[in-house]
Formats: sequence, C-alpha cells, structure tokens
Amino acid sequence: MKIATFHPDSNGLIIQGIQKIGNYFYNHTYSGISKGYKVLVNNNLYSFDNTGKGYLISTNYTPVRDLDLAIGWMYQAKDFNYEYSMDWKKRNQKGYADCSSAVYRALKHGGFISKNIANGNTETLFELGRRGQILKEISENEIRYGDIFVAGIPGKSSGSGGHTGFILDKNTIIHCNYPDRGISITERKGKMGDRRYPVKYYRLVGAI
Repeated sequence: MKIATFHPDSNGLIIQGIQKIGNYFYNHTYSGISKGYKVLVNNNLYSFDNTGKGYLISTNYTPVRDLDLAIGWMYQAKDFNYEYSMDWKKRNQKGYADCSSAVYRALKHGGFISKNIANGNTETLFELGRRGQILKEISENEIRYGDIFVAGIPGKSSGSGGHTGFILDKNTIIHCNYPDRGISITERKGKMGDRRYPVKYYRLVGAI
C-alpha cells in the first residue's frame, strides 16, 4: 500500500508535486522530498540538491541525451513508490514498471530515444547495443555512473530470463526488481541477475 507523506503550505495540505515555498522549490513525493536529482515537468527543469532545495533551471527545456535527467526519472519513480509488475499493460502505466520498461522510460525522459516507440525489453536493449547508435558495449572494468547493465543470454532473456538497470557507481545500481517490489538502490554484485546469467555493460552514446 502506498503511504503519502503530507507537507503543509500556505493553502493547507498538499500530498505530492512541486511547490515553491519561500525562495526554493520542493518536490513532495510519497517518500518525502526529492533530494539530489533533476526533475522535468511540462518542460520546466528543476534541480534538487542533497538537502531537498530546488532551483528552476529552465522553463523551456527539451532534453537531448541528458544522463542526469534519465537517472532522475529512476529516482523520481523510486520516490513515488512505483510497483514492480511484468503485466504487459501495467508495466507501461504510471505507478508501475518492470526492469526494462523502467530503463526505457528513463531513456525517453532523458531524450535518448523517441517517446513514440514502444517500451522494449532486455532483448531490444541487447539489439540497441549491437547497433551501437544509442548504446555502446563496454567492459566491466570501464563501468561508471549512468552506464546500463543487461543480464541474460541474447535471444533467451525475455520475461524472467534477464534483468537490467543503471549503474550508479562500481558497487551500486538502481533498478526495478521483484525482490524489492519496485525500484531500489542496491549493491551491484549479486543483484544484477549475475548469479544466474552473464552480464553485458553499455554506455549511452553522446550522453551529457
């Protein structure tokens, strides 16, 4: 069950969303206020620092391969308690995701792929890596913030046969996963699907 966190403002109580209080903006989520990531709402770009204070960066922002904004989508979905679901319809709805639909929606939010294409799966991520225009395969030794991992055997990774998410650092990932019933930040080793499957790593081409 989702539990909303209430925050008072001059007009009473609000449940969620971006509000300006004093000199700063605050993004109220189910888990409290956003901290340490960027949020894009109706072409308004906000940046929230590690204390939760937000700044309006642009009122007419069109993302083009914006890595921080893509990762920001993952944090935002985590803070709004997106629930894990592999149901074909639910995985694409607000409030729900599975591992690959979360990655695809984050990439769309950051302007890496068109919002008009369908959310894919680990198989289509492998294909993007083969083409090399959006994802470029790298070695495990090269991984850094914003890279993508895809676990599974190409051609056999659909459904529960694979897993994917974003690298935050060499030891940490953010991913939508069944054990946590949603999006969480966990250790990398042992949580990528690497106990059962081989893992490939990819860098987003042209990320800023």
